[in-house]
Amino acid sequence: TERYESVCGYVETLTDGDLGVENPMDGGFKEKFPTLGSAISFMLNNHIMMHAGQVSTWRRSIGLGPVM
Repeated sequence: TERYESVCGYVETLTDGDLGVENPMDGGFKEKFPTLGSAISFMLNNHIMMHAGQVSTWRRSIGLGPVM
């Protein structure tokens, strides 16, 4: 959580110009997320939720309930 909050604090300082820069990655990731802003948005939102879903599925597969 500490690292995530640190990254979010940094992202808050970025300008529209910073976020509009071309994504420096190559391949499919760049094709899906052509700007730095779109890549950051995915990594800080959708990406972490996919992992949360994986943890939830793993917990249920071994008989554990939801995290409260």
